[in-house]
Amino acid sequence: MRVLYIDSLFLFEFAADLTMLWASGKLCGKNRKKLRLAAAALIGASYSVAAVFAQFFTAMPIKLCISALMLLTAYGRERGLWRLAGAYFAMNALFAGLTLALGIHTVRALLLSLAFSAGVCAIPFRFAGRRERAELVIRSQYGEVSLTAFIDSGNKLREPISGGHVIIAGKERLVPLLPPQAQNVLRSAGDRGAADMLPELGAGYRLVPYRTVDGKGGLLLAFRPGGVYIDGKKKEGIWAAMSPAEISMCGCDALIGEE
Repeated sequence: MRVLYIDSLFLFEFAADLTMLWASGKLCGKNRKKLRLAAAALIGASYSVAAVFAQFFTAMPIKLCISALMLLTAYGRERGLWRLAGAYFAMNALFAGLTLALGIHTVRALLLSLAFSAGVCAIPFRFAGRRERAELVIRSQYGEVSLTAFIDSGNKLREPISGGHVIIAGKERLVPLLPPQAQNVLRSAGDRGAADMLPELGAGYRLVPYRTVDGKGGLLLAFRPGGVYIDGKKKEGIWAAMSPAEISMCGCDALIGEE
């Protein structure tokens, strides 16, 4: 009977730790790798079993050290680890409090309590992590531009062939990144549309279809810069699309979607 209890405790603690680590990473926008999460949950479950046999393991400093080891195992030394730790500890505390207060004993009730804890913690941590702006640096062999981008959660624009994310900025902002021939074509375009200019620009340019919230749509000329840096981090596979009109939204001069 004792062995059955230990087995059940290990399995439940493993599942609970895995869920809370995954949920914490989800709330904080972290990259969640299955093997690392499983290894961290294994540490937590093993600790819970060890605590049954030795009171020494129930001391608060030991608990904190084990929790820190789990977080480092799951997510390494990523930026924002303190915020992630806050989400994880808040979820743990709420889950433990519900379990004790309600006298929960069945597996189903425990799982519901765990889901409820994750949902409650999602509210403040989700809003705390929401950003509205990002600083962009876009480079090519012809120049470099710095922009402030508005992060638009409704912007799902993708380059249709590669599926890459698309930054939208005014044509005049992006023209300095292009070769002289392309600059001349764009600056002498007049009322011509993107599709009319494409044959004159040569290889490396794409047409990106877009549609606004009011149902209007069209095509934007896009190119892939030599380097795109968002808040100092280099991002791969990003395309820059040129809007005929300048972007001006909340003091920003470019638009990007949420990653």
